[in-house]
Amino acid sequence: MAFDRFNIDTVFDFTGRKAVGESTQLPILYYKYNMNGTMTLLKCMREHDVQNFVFSSSCTVYGAPSPDNLPIKETDPVGCCQCPYAKCKYFTECLLQDLAQGEPDYWRIIIMRYFNPVGAHESGMIGEDPRGDPQNLMPKLAQVAVGKRPILNIYGEDYETKDGSPIRDYIHVVDVAKAHRKTIKNFQDIRGTEVYNIGTGEGKTAWDMVKAFEIACGKPIAFQMCGRRPGDVPKIYCDPSKAEKDLGWRAERSHTQMCADLWRFYTLNPNGYQDASVLRESGLNIEY
Repeated sequence: MAFDRFNIDTVFDFTGRKAVGESTQLPILYYKYNMNGTMTLLKCMREHDVQNFVFSSSCTVYGAPSPDNLPIKETDPVGCCQCPYAKCKYFTECLLQDLAQGEPDYWRIIIMRYFNPVGAHESGMIGEDPRGDPQNLMPKLAQVAVGKRPILNIYGEDYETKDGSPIRDYIHVVDVAKAHRKTIKNFQDIRGTEVYNIGTGEGKTAWDMVKAFEIACGKPIAFQMCGRRPGDVPKIYCDPSKAEKDLGWRAERSHTQMCADLWRFYTLNPNGYQDASVLRESGLNIEY
């Protein structure tokens, strides 16, 4: 296994399924993969004396916060989850807290609560290539623009927001990657667990993202309005100041850049990754 072949210092756990709507339909699948995988990984780490662990968690652990509690801070209540996906993340966070309390002088754990990562690398060579029916707004939006999908479903038009669509804190995937790089230098100061919100601190509606993507791709997006989707919350965005203070990180890219970079990826890769060797043969040197 990898722990036997390599001298591993830090483990980043990006595993698991991540669609809110799908999790309400397939809860057993989510509990099986999203929790068992992390537990197996932690067991292997302990057996090979690897102490540094970064867990990809989610803003969904905060549930449906009231407008008075926005922006969300890391110290705000968690656990009032709206879907099985969120519960898996919350239960895993509980496991990590218990693990650290059981061996307080051993584990160094960072929990990163993502707020809707989107976009692609600006080169257009690396991006999201979902298999089957994507469950998130932005890949569906891009698939409509590139002609792979006839119409975009927008779930909910009666939320108490400026245009009736739900509000999310969209963050560029490259900013997320840079946040992970920052954690490597901070493990020497960690004992037990630390939690960080990874977002921009600004909320955008679904319509904001559709309009920005229409500008990026230069064409109107065909859409139809649908009812609210089970598990979705009306609005959520974060206070990312703790990550800036502790890690020296903050998001730098706007929602318009997220849309422009995502469209560039789909323009260059309309059918996704047909052959994984394309990246290897390109000789591309990706810098974050």
